[in-house]
Amino acid sequence: MHGHTILLPLPNGLYRSISRALLGEVFAQVVAVAAAWTDAHDFTLRVYLDRAATDEDAAGLDILLTEISADFPLGYFRSSRAEIVTTTATVQHLDALSGFVCARSNKTRFTH
Repeated sequence: MHGHTILLPLPNGLYRSISRALLGEVFAQVVAVAAAWTDAHDFTLRVYLDRAATDEDAAGLDILLTEISADFPLGYFRSSRAEIVTTTATVQHLDALSGFVCARSNKTRFTH
C-alpha cells in the first residue's frame, strides 16, 4: 500500500470476486486468505500458508489476482498485488487487513 492510506472494509463486489476466484483453489496448507482495500483503491490479496511458498504457489496467486482484477473496470484499482506469508500462527493471531475471505478451522465437524 502506498503512503498513509486508510484500510476500509472490503466492498461487497470485491469480496464476492475474491470468493469466486478462490472456489476450488484453497488447499490444505492455506491457513487463511485476507484482503486489504484502501481509501486510495489499493488492493492486496494475502495468503497465509503453514509452509514455505513455492514458485507454483506464487504463479497460482498471480492468476487469482488477474481473475479478480478482470471483474472490474480498467482503472478501478490504483494498485493491486498478491503476497504469500508463511506462518505457524492460528487464524486468531493473523492480521486480517480489511477482512478475511476464508480461514481454516481446526474443527472436525460442523458445529451449527
